[in-house]
Amino acid sequence: MLVALIETIRVIVSYIQEKQQEKCDNCCCRFLFCCIQCCLGCIQWCVQRINAYAYVICAIEGEGFCHAAVEAIRVLEVAGMTSLVNDDIIHKLIFVGSFIGGLCIGAFCGSLGYKNDDFSENEAWAWGLTFGISCYFFLTLMLSPLLSMVQALLVCFAQDPVTLHVRHPETYDDLIKAWKEVYPDGGPGEVCCVKHAEGKVSGTDKGTTNAVGQV
Repeated sequence: MLVALIETIRVIVSYIQEKQQEKCDNCCCRFLFCCIQCCLGCIQWCVQRINAYAYVICAIEGEGFCHAAVEAIRVLEVAGMTSLVNDDIIHKLIFVGSFIGGLCIGAFCGSLGYKNDDFSENEAWAWGLTFGISCYFFLTLMLSPLLSMVQALLVCFAQDPVTLHVRHPETYDDLIKAWKEVYPDGGPGEVCCVKHAEGKVSGTDKGTTNAVGQV
């Protein structure tokens, strides 16, 4: 509902901008409307990101959406640039995989029909494009759960890295090692879930050591 409301406001602003340009095409007005559209676009992007992580938390914890939205904001505060890097990489992988898959399938179908004299050259191009575009959207739909899976892993890792460290230390070490191989200096930004995880795990280890010493 919030996304739809923001999109409606953007449409209204665009309509006002067009009417303003018809009456008086002023560079200052155009700059002002561009700034407004940019701000609304940023707000829409933030709301969509919070929505995505909120629904993941709803599925994991079984809580209501309002509680999940608040928790999603906390997770994004902890994850920081890690969430941006994850989502950006997965979006690109889904696009590249779907595009290459659609291109190969479309080329195969068109060339096969043309080679068997079932299609003329124009028909082969037409059917190849049809199959390619259809397969692109189909592959995008089939690969879309990959993004939710990565977001769910990030939410669990950001919320409770200690559990992963205790129950599956090898997986935890693999995640930390892979991150440090890509970002030896810690990664982009001052906040990321890997730094947060290391801090919580080291704090837990110190608390355990102190408790054992006291015993």
